[in-house]
Amino acid sequence: MSAVLPSLLDQPPTQGLILAWDLDGHGGGTPLDWDGVSRWAPPAEAHGAQTGQWVHLDRKQQDVRRWLKGKRSEGGAGVPPLAARALLAEATRPRCQVYGHGVLIVLRGVNLNPGSAPEDMISVRMWVEPGRVISVRQRRLRALNDLSQALTDGHGPHHIAGIVDALASSLAGRMEVLLEEIENDLDGAEDSLDGPEVRIDERLARETVQKIRPMVIALRRHMLPQREALSHMLTLNHPALHGMDHEALRETVEQVVRYVESLESSRERALVLKDELSSRQNDRLNQRIYILTLATGVFLPLSFLTGLLGINVGGVPLADSSLGFTVVCALMMCLAAAELWLFRKMRWF
Repeated sequence: MSAVLPSLLDQPPTQGLILAWDLDGHGGGTPLDWDGVSRWAPPAEAHGAQTGQWVHLDRKQQDVRRWLKGKRSEGGAGVPPLAARALLAEATRPRCQVYGHGVLIVLRGVNLNPGSAPEDMISVRMWVEPGRVISVRQRRLRALNDLSQALTDGHGPHHIAGIVDALASSLAGRMEVLLEEIENDLDGAEDSLDGPEVRIDERLARETVQKIRPMVIALRRHMLPQREALSHMLTLNHPALHGMDHEALRETVEQVVRYVESLESSRERALVLKDELSSRQNDRLNQRIYILTLATGVFLPLSFLTGLLGINVGGVPLADSSLGFTVVCALMMCLAAAELWLFRKMRWF
């Protein structure tokens, strides 16, 4: 069994089928191809925990799109039209919604693919009905591959609702690592503002804030509806979700609630850091302007005096004296000293 799974994961999706499992109810199952998927039939009774199929598809493939939109009597998946439209939509937000005999669940996970931004969260969309769960994706999501490997090793979910449980828990667990990195980056930025190398540390802190703020905003935009979706799922009593581990799901909901609170805190900390950096920059700018203003205040009267003495008319004092330049310089120094004394007395510096 373990030799079959890697070939399904490593090869490009054939006709859109990435992987499929027939759960055995004991933590394992049998990998399926399209023929095995097409032979599925709804269980006669939808009571209690349901074993059955997990089918994972690439929604970009036209074969997948036709199959999801098709009626079961015509060889299609038999997904309600509104649910099929949500499964194939280009953009969607996390949610949990009942459509007749099944439940549409849309969740998001951090993007851990090489060269990708973690905050560019990947959606996993699931149609859950008695005896079968269909999941679709456009980009790779490690949580799904890990779940497949767990089934290969024989310690995966025992039933259909367990697939949903496991995916929700795995997505939440991967989020924690990213939030810890954000917290550590913010701690480092805050500590750097008290460091001896003010200019260098402020530059690093500014780069950290510029990187983290949009990341936190993007994560929060997805995690808020994800919290609502999981909370709604916890309250559902639908045949498709019979056997769901409500204690585990409740813990996942609590995790997501903590993550949302952590993102709120990180957003506020990043905003405070941004304000602090802006305040420091404004203080330095104001200090420079103040120094230039004082210099202007000192030299403006002196420039006026030298301008008067430099006019090309008769009667300029000391114009014919050999000590004229020395006397004028001494007078200007005295005037500058008097101005500085006056500024000091007025507490301008």
